[in-house]
Amino acid sequence: MRVLKILLILLTASGVTFAQEQNFQFPKYALQFGVVDLLSFSPYYGNLISFKYHFNNHYALRVGLSGANQDTESDTKKYLTYSERPDSITTDTNVDVTTRQYGINLLLLKYFKPDKPIKFYVGAGPTVSYATSKSVTKEKESYLPGTSSEERNTINLGLRAVYGVEWFFHSQMSLNMDYGMDFYYERSDTKRQRDYYAPGEKTDYVRTSWTFSPVSLRLGLTVYF
Repeated sequence: MRVLKILLILLTASGVTFAQEQNFQFPKYALQFGVVDLLSFSPYYGNLISFKYHFNNHYALRVGLSGANQDTESDTKKYLTYSERPDSITTDTNVDVTTRQYGINLLLLKYFKPDKPIKFYVGAGPTVSYATSKSVTKEKESYLPGTSSEERNTINLGLRAVYGVEWFFHSQMSLNMDYGMDFYYERSDTKRQRDYYAPGEKTDYVRTSWTFSPVSLRLGLTVYF
């Protein structure tokens, strides 16, 4: 319902309807943005950039790129006092977390009857993503000082299929809406180590999964150049 409201507002705000030429030709290059809210946009697919290249009126390639890097560090100090003991226990904890994530999504789009004002298309293509995270926790000045760490590497390989429509309200801009499905394989390797006790404790485990899930309905703005 929210998507429909935004769509109606955008169509109303566009003022006049773009009269498509009889011999319509797609411009070759385009950037695509997801309509989050009326005045809020994001890349259509991928959190960095989403762009499209038209080979001709019937076929196009959509590319979405994702990436994220984050480093966080926190220090926590606790003082524990017990009524039956005259002294207190101090716990000083330092946590350092590093996260990296990269991904790419490719879709080959097929347009049916591109000369029509509302252009229907279908598409399919691979998705690949890789994420790694590492956290190190150090207990200092505590009753049981020591270090623990966890490192996780996750790879995601999948196939995405979509179908949707595109409508030009300007010679260089269009609104598009599509929906689809994801089918992907995920493998996650995790290594944990605890050095509270000599000689320490190590745990390695692997988790794999197959997932089939819908891709949420997306409203997009495409800008050609």
